[in-house]
Parts: sequence; C-alpha cells; structure tokens
Amino acid sequence: MQLKTLLLSADSATKRIVWVDNAKALLIVLVVLGHFAALWYRVKTIDYAFHLPAFLFLTGFMLSSRLEATTFRDFLGKYAFPFARLYAVVSVFSIIIWIVLRRKFHVEIDSVLTAIWQSIYGTQADGDRFLHENGPIWYLPFLVSTFLVLYATMRLPTLARIPLFIALFLYTTNYSGPRLPWALDATGVGLAFVGAGLLFRRSLEGPVGRIEIQRWMLVPI
Repeated sequence: MQLKTLLLSADSATKRIVWVDNAKALLIVLVVLGHFAALWYRVKTIDYAFHLPAFLFLTGFMLSSRLEATTFRDFLGKYAFPFARLYAVVSVFSIIIWIVLRRKFHVEIDSVLTAIWQSIYGTQADGDRFLHENGPIWYLPFLVSTFLVLYATMRLPTLARIPLFIALFLYTTNYSGPRLPWALDATGVGLAFVGAGLLFRRSLEGPVGRIEIQRWMLVPI
C-alpha cells in the first residue's frame, strides 16, 4: 500500500482519519499521566519530551494543505476564532469558580482583577500563576499565536519559509525574558512542529506518498 493511501484514507463511515484520532487519544492519556505529581521523574522526562511536539505535529498534519491560499478572514474563522472563543469561555468559567471559592470558602487566591488581567494577557505570569492555578489553558492562546505566525510565514515566498522557521525556533529556545502576551515567546517551537506536520502532509502529494509500505512499519516509525 502506498504511504499516501495509508495515511490519508478516511474511514468510510465517520469520514475521519482513524490513526490520527487514535494517536490523539493516546497523547491525551500521556498528558494527563505527565501531570501526576508521584510519577517517576525519568518517565515524566520521556513523556514531556514528545507528547506536546506530537500534538503539534498532528495539528499541522490536519491543516489545509493549501493554507497560504486561504483568505485571512477564512483562516481566522477556521483556525483562530474557535480556539480564542473556547479560551474566553474557559477563562470566564475559571474566574467565576475562584470568586465563589474566595468568598464562600475563604480560599487564599489572587485578586479577581489579577485573574481578569492574566486572562486577557493570555499566558502565565507572576511566578507561573495563571487564572488561579488553571495553567493548562495556556495551550489555547499559544495555539492561536502559533497559527497566526504560521499563516504569516506561509504567505512568504517559498525560499524564505524554512530560514524563518529556523530563526523563530532559535529565538524561542534562547529567549529568557518575561512571558509575552498570548505565549508569543513560545511560538517558535509551535511553528516548528506544526510546520513539520504541514510539510509532511504536503510531501505525501509527491514521491514520498508513493512509497510502498506495510502497516506494521508505522509502529517503529
């Protein structure tokens, strides 16, 4: 079976690419596992080394293969606004919960104004405290920023894309200043892995996609 057929064939009933859904399910389990405080640190190190990059790679793999031909309005409607809306809803819900805890149960937390400001800022701040310990939703503004930078990059001439990908990745991995709004200081890493997934998907349209492969070969890969 050709690699393109194997990786891009959707299930006839659900119209979804089953291996991508299965991979995401496994990665979700690994993300949850990685947040257990009692998890052996060596296992946690291995887990953290790949679960987020793999998520980003799959995200890029499922993007439109002709992203740069998409209008900015359509791009925002499909890739940016849905995650921004979800982030806004979860942020408001989180703030309401902590207001109730503060007033009814006298829990020591930051001020409501601090929570609102940090949610607008879109990333962790003040010693990594964000929306009163609801840190995991940092991923949503990070994803929005990554998509915006990816779209801008893909609109550039082809020869300029890879150098810019590398430059932004190096900037992110060497940046040591304060957290930037909406995780802009981390988008270089997000861009690298989302871009890799997108480029791999595109490569399936060429000689790479015509490689003959058996299903069992995907396991070690």
